[in-house]
Amino acid sequence: MNARTSLVLAAAAAAFAVAGCSSTSTTAAPTTAAAATPTTAAATAEASATPVASEATSAVKPAAADKGCPVSEATLLKAFRGSDTAKALLPTETLSDIVCYQDYAIARTNPKSDIERPHVVYHFTGGAWKVLDGGTGDYCKTGVPADVRSHLHC
Repeated sequence: MNARTSLVLAAAAAAFAVAGCSSTSTTAAPTTAAAATPTTAAATAEASATPVASEATSAVKPAAADKGCPVSEATLLKAFRGSDTAKALLPTETLSDIVCYQDYAIARTNPKSDIERPHVVYHFTGGAWKVLDGGTGDYCKTGVPADVRSHLHC
């Protein structure tokens, strides 16, 4: 690469950096620098600018109303208290160690006694969380797809 090409690339990079930091409209300087660069330099500058724009765009994602994850402890407690599984386990006022993945969730109950803390497995379906199973063993085998189990640490 000769000195002129290096200088043009440096000028183009500086122009893009200044344009990216500016809160005002683009000035004529970046356009002039981009127009003066050879096609390969312009393609390189555009390629380096593209990921920055897509990262900024992808960072702001609204939560979809029809998806279950992420889920709050209060939401899972409400589903738990209305389930048959809750009747089989000791009462709990809190859940901990909540993990949510692809509309499945797992949480641990925190009963007041000194026993092992059971897990409760949930599935978000039909716009609501439902308890699939709970206990201290084999709680992920009912209704949890194999590829989801590892994410829930089952």
